Amino acid sequence: MSTRLALFFFPALLLSQTQTLKVTLLGTAGPSLAFDRAEAGTLVQAGGETLLFDCGRGVPERLNQIGAGAVSKIFLTHLHSDHTQGLPILWMGQWNGRGSNPFSVWGPGTGPDQPAGVAELGSMLSAAYATNTHIRRDLVEKWNAAAIVFEAHVVSEGVVYQSNGVTVTAFLVAHDPVAPAFGYRIDYAGHSVAISGDTRPSDNLVKFSQGVEVLVHEVFNAAVGSTSATAAYHSVPEQAAGIFTRVAPKLAVYSHLAPAAFDPTARTRAAGYNGALLVASDLTTISIGGKVSVASCDASVTPAISAVTNASYGQTLAAGGTLVVWGSGFSAGGGNDLQFRKGGLTATTQGPAITVGETSGGYFWDLSATQMNAALPASIAAGQWTVTARNACGVASSAFDIAVQ
Repeated sequence: MSTRLALFFFPALLLSQTQTLKVTLLGTAGPSLAFDRAEAGTLVQAGGETLLFDCGRGVPERLNQIGAGAVSKIFLTHLHSDHTQGLPILWMGQWNGRGSNPFSVWGPGTGPDQPAGVAELGSMLSAAYATNTHIRRDLVEKWNAAAIVFEAHVVSEGVVYQSNGVTVTAFLVAHDPVAPAFGYRIDYAGHSVAISGDTRPSDNLVKFSQGVEVLVHEVFNAAVGSTSATAAYHSVPEQAAGIFTRVAPKLAVYSHLAPAAFDPTARTRAAGYNGALLVASDLTTISIGGKVSVASCDASVTPAISAVTNASYGQTLAAGGTLVVWGSGFSAGGGNDLQFRKGGLTATTQGPAITVGETSGGYFWDLSATQMNAALPASIAAGQWTVTARNACGVASSAFDIAVQ
């Protein structure tokens, strides 16, 4: 199920009705084969832009889980495997969903101990999958040739992307001998989030993160002063607490938990950080608008529909009437919605999605994980409709048909 963390755990962070900049933690583990946590991946949506930061194991599946599978703009913090293993799956698996958009990947170039950068990665993957590309592009499926192009952009510190009011700024972090390695800051309409990537405590991260509302930071479970070689290029909770204190975001978020099954909260508090703190799970969604709000869902739960009725529990659905959707896996704290498309499941074409949610008017939620009620707006006119129900984290049920009279 899901919890509205902004209300439940952080009373000072009230829910905003305007979702200006949306951050979804798709994968929250470091190197891991855990079923409940994918490796590194963070989705940022704003101004019509959909941007993915890192793509570890399981991230493409998480994207598909929330209906955002065909992402075409990816930013890599560095080239460790737990940040890149999902790339070929996303690249090839969503080829036919990208239209004519190339697979655009921003990331670091080569370095003294980095024989391959993002351009070499793209070239080698293109060679590795040349047979698949040739068959599907040229012989059988005839998929769009433009959409399988691996378009590599080598990143240096500074603004690396601007479109539709969204600005992405790369900044160097301390992950030596992995160098260069970057964090990213995303700004839109006066709102901002920074993503640390993998790093030791970094003054440069603090510099570039000043004023951000949300800081997503990695964490490694080792003792302070550990002689572990791995701990030496990561941040333990006490070190991350110092970074959070210096940046002072509205919300500090832990992701990239290494190992995946540990909770750094107690150590962070003991080190003196008293601000709003969240240990993210996969599919945690953070909305940054006038306020910061958080929804956290069980990534293993998918809404399932058992019945659809009218307000009197009958089968006749009328325009302007009330639709009652019965099932399981809805978010009891709110944030659910219904998506309508004109035309049934067997229709050759369907209309654009009409979303009926808690902020769209004529919609109410009964604080139950088994029922969703929607007063059908005027846009849901008589005819055949395909509907999906989505919980607060965007995980959708199977589509079902309804007939509106």
